[in-house]
Amino acid sequence: MQNLGQRIRHFREIKGMSQSELEKHTGIKREYLSKLENDELKNPTYFTMLKISKGMGINISDLVEPLDFHKLRQEPVLEIVSALKKDKRLEDKVSEGSFVAVPIVNGEVAAGNPTYINERDIEDYALIHSSYVKETEDYQRYRCTWVAKNSRSMYPIINPGTLVCIDSQQKDPEALEGKIVVLRDSEGGCTIRYLRLSGKHIVGVPENIREYNPLLIPVSEKNPIVGRIVWYWSKLDD
Repeated sequence: MQNLGQRIRHFREIKGMSQSELEKHTGIKREYLSKLENDELKNPTYFTMLKISKGMGINISDLVEPLDFHKLRQEPVLEIVSALKKDKRLEDKVSEGSFVAVPIVNGEVAAGNPTYINERDIEDYALIHSSYVKETEDYQRYRCTWVAKNSRSMYPIINPGTLVCIDSQQKDPEALEGKIVVLRDSEGGCTIRYLRLSGKHIVGVPENIREYNPLLIPVSEKNPIVGRIVWYWSKLDD
């Protein structure tokens, strides 16, 4: 696996850029860039990496490791069952122990109380095999929500209109560094980002840096993490 310096050099050469040209595009001194590429400097700040990725016209995830989306599972959902038509067929499949019905709620509800979802807030259920949530028998910690049709912050990793499953018990910023998480936004809903820690801030890093800016949330504020994305699913007809 390439180290950071090798990845920077790899993409710079693919773009046909010299270190001096990259300096002009980023404002970062050529000497500093040279030390990065030669692995003489370790752990540059997120903002330095953002400047370099933008300067080369690539996604920051091409440079930053670990990349959580390599581990993110695209799981088949057996069926989407309407909450209004929850019937014996669904109950029979769940009672067998092989399937779990994960509630699907809207973004505002998903960002709310992590320990309780009111039944009236459940729009549908995602019927999935229990092995997809095998890490724990506490299935109440999971809930699903649809990524908004106009939300492209994680495109092309997670597309608009995708169903994502949130583990609402994974909320520790230190443990989620580099993972894909759901954060509360300023309007009370949800937004999906890579999680980075940078001094006094929790940073929500978008995959789509061309259209979205990072979120900077002071660590002194209430923990904005709703939970970690553990799997996603896209409709076949989308």
